[in-house]
Amino acid sequence: IDMELLRGTAARSKTIVTMEDGISTGGLGSAVAEALAGSGVRVYRVGVPDTPIAQSNIERQDRLCGMDAESVAALVRRCMDESR
Repeated sequence: IDMELLRGTAARSKTIVTMEDGISTGGLGSAVAEALAGSGVRVYRVGVPDTPIAQSNIERQDRLCGMDAESVAALVRRCMDESR
């Protein structure tokens, strides 16, 4: 992980959202959250939960995991509202 880039971003932001195409636990979001622990920066991780999800097409599974465009946009809007 590029700590210099991460620290610079954290210095300018109150919130960081990570998104990964896989299980969110133990991935990039976890590494970012660990690196920024105690900094006051909120880290939101978007990804597949570490629990079973329903069999379906990829669009529905993305929606169930909050990984579809509408869900991600809603999360970013909430983060922006919280930062004000």
